[in-house]
Amino acid sequence: MTTGPSNPQDTRVWLDLNNDGSFSATELLYQALNRTNPSGSITIPASAVKGQPLRLRVISDYVGAPAGPCAEPQLGQAEDYTVTVLANTTPPVANFTSTYVPGTCVNPVQFTDQSQNAPTSWLWNFGDNTTSTAQNPSHQYSTSGTYTVTLRATNAYGQNTVTRTNYLTVSVPCLTYCASTGLNNNVWLTSVAVTGTGVAFSNPSGADAGGYGNYINQTIGLRQGQTYTLATTTNINFQRTTSMWLDLNRNGIFDTNELLVNGSSPQNSSAVFTIPNTASVLGFTRMRIQTRANGNQAQPCVTNQMNSETEDYSVRIDLVSSTAEARQLPSLSIFPNPTPSGLVHLRLADAAAAGTYEATVHNVLGAQLLTATLRLHPAADTNLDLTALPRGLYLIRLTDAAGHTAVRRVERQ
Repeated sequence: MTTGPSNPQDTRVWLDLNNDGSFSATELLYQALNRTNPSGSITIPASAVKGQPLRLRVISDYVGAPAGPCAEPQLGQAEDYTVTVLANTTPPVANFTSTYVPGTCVNPVQFTDQSQNAPTSWLWNFGDNTTSTAQNPSHQYSTSGTYTVTLRATNAYGQNTVTRTNYLTVSVPCLTYCASTGLNNNVWLTSVAVTGTGVAFSNPSGADAGGYGNYINQTIGLRQGQTYTLATTTNINFQRTTSMWLDLNRNGIFDTNELLVNGSSPQNSSAVFTIPNTASVLGFTRMRIQTRANGNQAQPCVTNQMNSETEDYSVRIDLVSSTAEARQLPSLSIFPNPTPSGLVHLRLADAAAAGTYEATVHNVLGAQLLTATLRLHPAADTNLDLTALPRGLYLIRLTDAAGHTAVRRVERQ
């Protein structure tokens, strides 16, 4: 739309979608405030009356003028046009938005359909084995993690699917971490890599705005009690200090004892760190990596630090691998596995290992679900009741009086 003279104006466009002779608030399809010569896109709702002439009204007036479709322009002008809406015979183009903002506590998440070509049905997959057929669903995530969201939109002429990989990352309970930013940066991280048994994570990056890179949609899988190498590079070769914190107790704070890497090096840096061999570290948490000029102290929450950059990642800490599990208490067997009823039997063939064990049952994210005290010995099998648990994979952790542990995986069918 071209407006005149050159001063900014408020411009609004209504379409009588239901052809009832009036313009309701929901029929305002476009507005541009305090602008000259505005332009933009409008979407015709699927509910619009088809094949009949509908009234389109455009009003442009001075900034702050009355905003109603029937308000008389004082310094501007109103124009009416005829619009005929035709049926759309094109398959949908799936698209959506949401209220999720990376790094914030948004849960539940409100999803809004933005699909084109008037879909009539929707199928959402929120990435946590739950779905919805609502057009604009709200979804509550019950477990921490990074999730891929998919929307399939359908009409009478076909369907289309959009998938957004690692679209959102949530923490349950929700945690808000402190800010950490750089100032007037001449140096930044160009890559971060974590390697070890079964892990080969790498993230190339550039200069992040404000000296902070939010990469929490990328999850690094680590294991309890294992050792890993953290390697970082920067854009220039200079003596720097690299620090890494891991929120092992998942309280939203990078405590002093959670500083696992803190060393000085030139452009290329690598350091070894170990995940503690305790059950409390299991689960989903945050890793913070910071590089800075030598002489500055390791402060996970410092802002506007000269020649510094911070990057955040998500981490999932799981139990040790199944190979290591088999070496723990090798004479122990659990059956039936999978278990259709939820009742499993524990058999210990080694009389020297007989005794009382504390048993804890965890899901694969590390959450403790059940506890029990069991007496294991070769004379008879011991029962463990998992009937209260839903279908899925679980880990049974057995600890004897001396603190020795054994882990077994059980599938509940």
